[in-house]
Amino acid sequence: METKMNHEALVNATDFGAIRRHLARAKSPLRGVWFVASEELLFRVAALLDDDGEPSSTLWRLQLEVLLQSGQLRPGGYLGSERDGAGVDLEAVPEDDFCHALYLPPVYLVHVPGLNLQLRK
Repeated sequence: METKMNHEALVNATDFGAIRRHLARAKSPLRGVWFVASEELLFRVAALLDDDGEPSSTLWRLQLEVLLQSGQLRPGGYLGSERDGAGVDLEAVPEDDFCHALYLPPVYLVHVPGLNLQLRK
């Protein structure tokens, strides 16, 4: 019998500086950050990305595209990614900003309360 991962149990309350430090470690398996608009969305996106869910690839892509287009999901990046609307500039998020983080290798799913994820036109 297949068991579903309890993503709620994996969420950590931390500051964004801890996420940034994990990214900076040379041996860290962490490869990126995806920002979500709410804590509840952490679990929904985690379920989509979780290999055990086995959704159809078309449905999976469609659901992620809807979240991206609606501004509920945004990749983290550097070098002006916030300016061009492609993502959230990781350097623009203050070190001491409180966040909820869910480590889902190779990425962190992060909710920073008050962070605007809407697309910039």
